[in-house]
Amino acid sequence: MSQEEKEEAQEPTFVAVAKNDPEIAKAIEEARSSIDFFLKIYEEHKENIGVYFAIKVPIQDGDTTAHVWYTFQGYEGDLLKGEHFELPKELMDHKSIRIKREEIEDWMINDHGNLYGGFSIRVMRSRTPEDERAKYDEYVGVSEYKELF
Repeated sequence: MSQEEKEEAQEPTFVAVAKNDPEIAKAIEEARSSIDFFLKIYEEHKENIGVYFAIKVPIQDGDTTAHVWYTFQGYEGDLLKGEHFELPKELMDHKSIRIKREEIEDWMINDHGNLYGGFSIRVMRSRTPEDERAKYDEYVGVSEYKELF
């Protein structure tokens, strides 16, 4: 594998989504309406090895908005903190974030492959051809999609 191929393989996968996509809008609403559940579970399980917490936020870069996942790092006053784990080279100025909770577009808890939340991930998976879903699940690190309640 050439160096260029290695670099491409390490680049995160991003998918273009229309601004007015109704399924994504519904996923954002679900995430925002259940953010208290996410924060409660974070407080109860933040020390557990193998339980991963992430938030998805819009990052503005010129005329482009990227919707990016960050590892959730807790609070700083009224702001939620995140550190990037999958960021394209063009957005490296946004490695760390501090945002208001109403800016969150999605959240997820991955407990040893069991996904809670991840509403936009579920939408994108539903759009993935059936024969490619196992590969998608492996990429996002999910073995089972769980309900919240």
